[in-house]
Amino acid sequence: MIETYTYKNGIRLAVENIPQAKTISCFFDFNAGSVYEKEDENGIAHLIEHLLFSGTKKRNKFKIRNDLDNINTIFNASTSISKTRFYIKNIVEFFEDAFEVYADILQNTTFNINNIKKEKSIVEDEIIRYKDINHDVLNEATKLAYFKGTGYDKIILGTKSSLEKITRKQIVNFYNSHYTPNNLIVSFAGKITMQEAKELLKKHLTEEFLNRKNTEYNEYKNQIFVPTKNFVAVNKKAEQCQVLLKFPAPNCLNNMYYATNILVSILGGDASSRLFKSVRENYGLVYNISCYLEECPIGGVINIYFATAQDNVPKALEIIKAELEKVIKNGVSETELNHEKQKFKISLLTSSEDSLSCSAGNAIDFFKYNKCFEIEDAVETYSKVTKKEIKEVAKLFLNTKNFVGGILGTKVNTKIFKDFVID
Repeated sequence: MIETYTYKNGIRLAVENIPQAKTISCFFDFNAGSVYEKEDENGIAHLIEHLLFSGTKKRNKFKIRNDLDNINTIFNASTSISKTRFYIKNIVEFFEDAFEVYADILQNTTFNINNIKKEKSIVEDEIIRYKDINHDVLNEATKLAYFKGTGYDKIILGTKSSLEKITRKQIVNFYNSHYTPNNLIVSFAGKITMQEAKELLKKHLTEEFLNRKNTEYNEYKNQIFVPTKNFVAVNKKAEQCQVLLKFPAPNCLNNMYYATNILVSILGGDASSRLFKSVRENYGLVYNISCYLEECPIGGVINIYFATAQDNVPKALEIIKAELEKVIKNGVSETELNHEKQKFKISLLTSSEDSLSCSAGNAIDFFKYNKCFEIEDAVETYSKVTKKEIKEVAKLFLNTKNFVGGILGTKVNTKIFKDFVID
């Protein structure tokens, strides 16, 4: 059972008590992603994620990691377009020790100027490493084209140039503005009750943090962002061409969301999917091809991605086009639909046994819907999706009137997309 509670200062607390669990997991989700960055502070949200592990008033960075590692804590953090996440997992006996360390770093980081210089250097190295990952480079280029002018068209890591210009004052101001009570979701799952969770927060959150001024954040809206049709070519020496197609889609607040999820899985969710069978198994053009759904507060994106030899790209696009036209015209079969419903049910129920998955999922639900859902609710919702709904979604979103196409490779150009037209 999942319980939720919202404090007067805006902190949202979710607790899923799993009595048989031997662990407790906790996610701290702040609305502090790159969408909130000003023009002259690109990359600051991700930089702060790093800096929070660099030293507090009572721990330097070595003691922070030692205190977590000595009790074998599973921990990490990540920054996205709309939020920054921190999580910990440990057995019940040592969980409060881990929680105290995270409470310390989230509230008491000193932002020492020497640490800022070091972390900037580390992030710059991360940017260089990132540029070697061709899929990520292409995804970023197409994302910037897709969301152009919306605030969701920022580079999460920033650039070397933007990082160099960020000052300590900007860092402290961004931290104080966005690491605030009403921007925070704390999600526990495992062998813990609501009362025990409240006691942990009362014990380890300081008055200074609790009294920080609140700032506004981007809430999810029931809307669909439709991009301007655009093509991107990234010329970069590579053994394989990378191709990424982006189509508009609903986010989780739209009643078409669940049908879209099932459609995406049928098209390219695994080795049994339509695109995998046709492009790989029937024609042998790729090692892998995938279709997946991304979403943010202003809408969703259906992505189709593959990598192959440059000479194979035209034929692969031709086959993908044919498969999309087929699903628009004929929809999906009852067998395919039932198969996907079963897969979603198994995936949801399997994840419900892991405290880390539960705390992560509940935090995301709270962020999106301002409430949490039991696993059984999601299973039931997927079970109600019909063939008619999936066909309507395919027809509505899988045309090429408003899609973004990207290609990365050696001496590539956007002419490859001129014949990729679906009405």
